Order: sequence, then structure tokens, then C-alpha cells
Amino acid sequence: MSLKNTTPVSNDILDQLLPHLSMAELKVFLVITRQTHGWHKKRDWISQSQFIQKTGLSRQTISQTLATLQHHKLIVITNRVGVELGTPRSRKGKSRLYYALGTLQDVNLLTMRCKVSCTSLVGLSVQDKRNSTKGIFTKRVRSIGEIISQLFK
Repeated sequence: MSLKNTTPVSNDILDQLLPHLSMAELKVFLVITRQTHGWHKKRDWISQSQFIQKTGLSRQTISQTLATLQHHKLIVITNRVGVELGTPRSRKGKSRLYYALGTLQDVNLLTMRCKVSCTSLVGLSVQDKRNSTKGIFTKRVRSIGEIISQLFK
């Protein structure tokens, strides 16, 4: 079945990430998903005013949310030539920032907030489950982009 005018979001993302994202994080993440995978792009230039218009969030909230999502490796922010801008300071004053869905090499968000094993999200291996229900994730297997792109096949 082919649905026109839709942006597919993986069930893995909805099932595993949704409970751990704030409303602002979810809004910004979905805007980036729509602007990239919704248009079959790996990355896209998204202006601050577009984020404000599409999310209804303030400029300050968007900046903080982008920093959080980037810290947790859920998104990647680059300049025009593809150099990653890893800190808010490195992004300040840049005329165009390009956004892409990130990889889950460092699953900081999930290790901080996940109360059950999240291995099904990206096929990560759990190093130690004896002492708590929080797993220690050790290996990247798939990126969010890879999960979403499977829906287009």
C-alpha cells in the first residue's frame, strides 16, 4: 500500500524513542524527519524561522532542543560543505545549517532514561543487565536514517 503525502516514521522509533523524548524534542525531531526523509533527502537546510513556524516553539527552546538532540546523536548538524558543527558555539552566526537524522553510536538518551532493555531499537548489544534494568549499550548497528529508509524500499 502506498500512501501519498505522508512521511514514514519507523515503528522502532515510535515504540522506543517516543516515551523518552520531551514534547519539544519530538517536534523538532519530526520536523527534521519530514524535511529530510519526507522529501527523500539525507540532509536539508532548515532555517530557525522554519523551526519556529513548524513547531510553535520559541527560538531559545529550539536552540536548546537542537543541542540536546545532537548531544544524544539523534541528529547531525553540519555546514554547507558537510563539516559537523558539534556545539552551539560552532553553529552561532552560521548563515545556513543543514540537518540530518543521526546515528545511535552513543545512545545517551536511552541509557539515561530507558527503564527496560532498548536493544530492539537499533540492534544494540547489552553489556550488563545484572545490576539494573538499564542496559549499557556498547555497539552501533543501525542508524535512525537506516531504519527509516527501510520503509522506502
